[in-house]
Amino acid sequence: MDGMQRNDSETTGGRLHARIADILAAEIAGGVHPPGRHMVETQLAERFGVSRAPVRLALARLSQDGWLDYAPARGHSVRSDLPAAETHDDGEADARRGDRDIGARHAWEAIHAEVEDAITARMAFGSWQVPETALARTFGVSRTVARDVLARLQGRGLVRMDGGRWVAPGLSPQRVDELYRLRALLEPAALREIGSSLPPGLVETSIRRLEEAAAGCADGAALDGLEQDLHVDLLSFCANNTLLEAIRQPQSLLIAHRFLYRATAELFETEPFIEEHLGIVQALARGEVDVATARLHDHLMDSRLRAVLRLRALGSFDGLEDVPYLKPSSRLPAARPFDGLADKKVRLAGDQGPKRGGRSLRQPLG
Repeated sequence: MDGMQRNDSETTGGRLHARIADILAAEIAGGVHPPGRHMVETQLAERFGVSRAPVRLALARLSQDGWLDYAPARGHSVRSDLPAAETHDDGEADARRGDRDIGARHAWEAIHAEVEDAITARMAFGSWQVPETALARTFGVSRTVARDVLARLQGRGLVRMDGGRWVAPGLSPQRVDELYRLRALLEPAALREIGSSLPPGLVETSIRRLEEAAAGCADGAALDGLEQDLHVDLLSFCANNTLLEAIRQPQSLLIAHRFLYRATAELFETEPFIEEHLGIVQALARGEVDVATARLHDHLMDSRLRAVLRLRALGSFDGLEDVPYLKPSSRLPAARPFDGLADKKVRLAGDQGPKRGGRSLRQPLG
């Protein structure tokens, strides 16, 4: 990737994989990575800003040390029989967990989250230009660092190059419809390829987390985690890498949902997707792959309409502060039902409809 700086030179490679292994071990011990989670080389390499070679060595060491299981066809996953309260003896786990930079913290990583949050908070209101020079000036970094941030956001589907400029496309109802329809085609296909070959304990852990969320009040961070469990972690076990790459772009919606969940938390008494996810993973637990894939398709098609309701509930743009590195490219009109959906109704797993205005999601969006 142009402008991407890698930290795995021959002079540092030996220490590098050991530090990656230490960080991941501390995170596993602290419960950041639950039992059964697939440790994907490409995702870890992207996170740490390194090539796959040191990540592969780190995962091999973690497997030898008893943190991970390894299967030739599936790769590495967190062992399901680790003690829940296991920690390091010397109290250094917290320090290692915070040491995400493999030595000197990556300049791009220091600003990535803030830039991502600023963009996702504004996507519902229009498209935005993101000039490299303004981004670099705002944070006091080089244009190379600014380009690294934008390249990573491009990989997550949040920005794209348009006429030589970086643009964050707005989440118009039409774009939401298109992205969800694409996900509804691709994600069930990936789930069908996985079939029943998930690692032991993964589905059970997912069911437990969903049942806990259904019984209590899950905050935005918890909802993000539940979305990650199904749509990212579970689907990462698909061996078709080309299909997984195709899925990544429309999953920019998952990132945008972080803002939508926070901004429209009062719209539903409980999040409908929790029961829908539960129905999917329970079908997987019974070995009913066809049922699970059909439910995943229905869940995504229903979610696209809920996303429009969230967009309509946001109100105006006036509450957001201007940021110097985001320039309006176009403003979206107030969210309206997209063509062809006026007579459609949404199927939900439960009976809960939105509180605002007393409208049920089973009613038309006209």
